[in-house]
Order: sequence, then structure tokens, then C-alpha cells
Amino acid sequence: MGLSLEKMLLILIIAAFVIGPERLPYYAAKLGELVRTVRRTVNNTKNQLQDELGEDFDWKQYDPRQYDPRRIIREAIIEDAAAEAAEKEAALGKERAASLPRITQRAADGTAVVAASTTAHLANSLHEAGAAAWVPFDSEAT
Repeated sequence: MGLSLEKMLLILIIAAFVIGPERLPYYAAKLGELVRTVRRTVNNTKNQLQDELGEDFDWKQYDPRQYDPRRIIREAIIEDAAAEAAEKEAALGKERAASLPRITQRAADGTAVVAASTTAHLANSLHEAGAAAWVPFDSEAT
């Protein structure tokens, strides 16, 4: 259904018969003038946009073909699920931190110091095992 070369030639032949040989040069000149005017207008508009927006303007950023509604919705759902999982993780992290035993050592001056490496190791192993596999830790068993 497109406008092919054969169809354009047929239209030009019919136009030549309808217009006639006397007026054909006049209308051909008008058509050429119209094409030059349109081309000049397009170039001027393009140059004006480049001047106003800058040479390094990224046209691909505003291409409507890149906005696939399915992808946008999928990413929004994944972001919501990730945010929800992070909130649950933070809540579980607070619970775990509160339930972790405090392993203390006495420093030389007699103050209690939490063994940070032991607590960090416990937190990492609990995180890897997951909330369902968490078991209470007995500091005297090790």
C-alpha cells in the first residue's frame, strides 16, 4: 500500500496530461521551489535546535520507542519488591541484633568490651542461613 516508484511515475504522467504541456514548466518550477523551501525550513529548524540545546544533546534519551510499558511496569514491580524485602531485612536485622548474645571480655582496666569480630561473624552466619534456620547461640559451648 506504500507509494512506490511505479505509482509515483503514474501520478506524474496523469498530472502531465491533466495540467497540459503549456502549464507544466510553471508547475514544475513551483514544485521545485516548494521542495527547496521545505528543505531550507527543516535545516533552519535543525540548526536552531542544535544552537539552543547544544551539540552534545542526547536525542536518544527522548525517543518514545524506548519506553516499553511492559518493561516499565516490570521494573516498578521489582523495585517495590526489593524495597519491601529491604524493609523486612532491616526489621529482621534489628530482631537478630537484639537477640544476639553479648560476648564480653574484660579489658586491662576492667571495662567490658564486646568482641566485635565474634558478633560480626555470628551476624554473617545468621544472615547466610536465613531467618528460618536461626538457632540460639550458646557462648559457653564454643
